[in-house]
Amino acid sequence: MNTWQPIETAPKDGTEVLLFWHVPAHYSFAKRWEAADHYEIGKWVEMSTDDYQEVEGGLFAKVSKPFFKGWWGIVHSGVSLFRDPLQPSHWCPLPERPEGVGEQGVLGMKEEGEVR
Repeated sequence: MNTWQPIETAPKDGTEVLLFWHVPAHYSFAKRWEAADHYEIGKWVEMSTDDYQEVEGGLFAKVSKPFFKGWWGIVHSGVSLFRDPLQPSHWCPLPERPEGVGEQGVLGMKEEGEVR
């Protein structure tokens, strides 16, 4: 059985895990938001962008600049970045895939994305 662990112990190698965070009750634009627990599949990512920096005599070198480092949530319609103060506090490994599930998914797609 999987148990919740502190987020500091989560893998940072791109492994997808189940993330947990709690949002306390708060007010925003005259609306009161109730406290809620949230769960989402996500993974740690480190992204960078390429830029060009002048090195000497009008010559430029390509340099990589950090863009984002943190938890990346995988939601049904895309992705979400976790920004302060809404950071996951705990994680647990995803369960194993159910037995008897074949290569073909529910949409008739293979793992490679090929439509049948």
